[in-house]
Amino acid sequence: MKKLHVFAGSDYYPLGGLKDYIGSVDELDQVDELIKSNREYFEFDRVNWVQVVEASTMKIISEY
Repeated sequence: MKKLHVFAGSDYYPLGGLKDYIGSVDELDQVDELIKSNREYFEFDRVNWVQVVEASTMKIISEY
């Protein structure tokens, strides 16, 4: 099981909750690559927000 869950979206048409789930990674430095490889999920190929959640505690550890 991956350590970090990544949620992201654009301001234009946010899906909400788990529908904004992009995937999971083991390290924080892998988040940007995950987002780049899933650009088709974002309106106008634009990511306006990202939240990274630690899987074991379900706490947000990074937002941008």
